Amino acid sequence: MSRTSKVITDNIVIHFGTDHAIGRFLDITDKRYAESGLDEQGEGYVFEHSDMFPSDNTKVIIDMDEPLTVPVIIQACDEFIKTLNI
Repeated sequence: MSRTSKVITDNIVIHFGTDHAIGRFLDITDKRYAESGLDEQGEGYVFEHSDMFPSDNTKVIIDMDEPLTVPVIIQACDEFIKTLNI
């Protein structure tokens, strides 16, 4: 398995790579969600996508058919956090 993490903002980190079982994957975590008390796992996963499980556990709306850019990720996470009223 290869996994790379990239810090986008103080709150948002993307994790991506290739896993032998699920193929290519992209996960997005948001520290604000992790620390909100609303995330049962406390890890802040707001987006999980892989070849085997497309958008399996998604809190944010991201169209994987469109180019994925940093502003798109930040906007999607910010919109989700606003809905939590935290």
